[in-house]
Amino acid sequence: MNKKNFNAFANSFISKYLNILVQLISMMVLARLLTPEDYGLYSITFIFTLFASLLKEFGVAGYIIKEEVITKEKLASCFSLMLMAGTISAITLYFLATPIAEFYERETLIPMLQLLALNVGLSPFGTIVDSMLRRKMEFFPLTLCSLASSTLSSAVMIYLAYRGNGAMSLVYGALAQTISYIVFIQAFRPSIVPKAPSLKYFGDVFHYSKYSGTSNIFGQLGNYSSELIVGKLYTMEILGFLSKANSVVTMFNKLFFDAMAQVISPLIASTKRSNNPELMRSIETITNVQLNFAWPFFMLLGLLSDPIIYILLGEQWLEVTNLLIILCISRLGYSIFQHINPILMGLGLAKSVMRIEVTSNISRITVLLLTAQHGIETMLVSVAVVNTVLRISMYLPLVNSELQIPIKTYLSWLFKPLFCTLISVSPVALTRTFAPEWQNNIALYIAVMLLTMATWFVLLSRQPAAIVLDSIMGNLTNKK
Repeated sequence: MNKKNFNAFANSFISKYLNILVQLISMMVLARLLTPEDYGLYSITFIFTLFASLLKEFGVAGYIIKEEVITKEKLASCFSLMLMAGTISAITLYFLATPIAEFYERETLIPMLQLLALNVGLSPFGTIVDSMLRRKMEFFPLTLCSLASSTLSSAVMIYLAYRGNGAMSLVYGALAQTISYIVFIQAFRPSIVPKAPSLKYFGDVFHYSKYSGTSNIFGQLGNYSSELIVGKLYTMEILGFLSKANSVVTMFNKLFFDAMAQVISPLIASTKRSNNPELMRSIETITNVQLNFAWPFFMLLGLLSDPIIYILLGEQWLEVTNLLIILCISRLGYSIFQHINPILMGLGLAKSVMRIEVTSNISRITVLLLTAQHGIETMLVSVAVVNTVLRISMYLPLVNSELQIPIKTYLSWLFKPLFCTLISVSPVALTRTFAPEWQNNIALYIAVMLLTMATWFVLLSRQPAAIVLDSIMGNLTNKK
């Protein structure tokens, strides 16, 4: 893989900066205007809305990206499937609002869920355009629209939260983001995107999408199953703490992996379509990039959990610290294979992804249910251990059989990122050990962080992942 192949990632990463900044400021402000209970209530509505959205999308985006030859008729069939699934999902969510609210014994969930059902019904009108731009690896328009809609959404949420609307401010913000994104993305609508649905290739689209859609649904069900269970067995305040810990951990996706993931599938699909013999080297580079960014991020986030929570969210959220540490440890193991799913999707192996997601997440939910009565921390630790062992046992054989990469070779790719992480993070680990009171040693912590970043850059420059830094710096220079 050469530098040119990673330019799309570099552009995607650079253009996300402002979007991330808007979301970060919004999170910091809202965490001080809303209570943990408000976030707990919204977490329930968000999860059920997410499932409805996944049913609506049903893996259509994956089909558009991986298809060898895409035509207007095929896109029209994709639009048909999404319209049908979106309408059914929206209506179902609307009428399930009352049973869900009764199950969680919170009547306030009813208007929140019913309003968010509109989100599900509207979103198909932007997804086809979004997916085509991703297939063409044109990421700047996507990020520009995302930035504009995020800014508008943040303004709506902050204003309504300041006026005392509580959890409903988050609902109106989500609705504002969906509507504005659909409107903005139409300005970049490719001519091949149809305006009317068709059933000509409906069967072909459904055949692929049923695997991709099922894997997405089970993947998200596993991700949010702990919150669904905590929301029922514990208080909304405790759920709010868990939800916020999860949102901080997923900052890695917002800061890095989302930019990388939206490039991986179309890049791998393009490599496959052109019969490029460099596929294995591309996967090695992607693995090196993923782990060199993921492992230091989660280790530093765990080591500095209390100052990070205090700065980002405020003193009322300090109970999140222990949960955050556990989630960071869990993510260290999860990161080893996080990038494999978009690689498999790019190769058209949605069925293999589905099998892993279904198996691992059914196991995850089972462990959660068995340990739920023993406290949240016990639940999270148990899931981390079981899920890590299970994913290793499933992914390594798949890497060998489907990607044609020997297990020993893949494991050898982990050594350089591991060495880079341990050496880079060691100054922070030593400082936390011998000077744990960060409030009294702010200057020391700043100096140690600068040393950690400098060490990381030096070590990274000697690995395949350096191609990302070179591409980013090159694109920044060109922009200037």
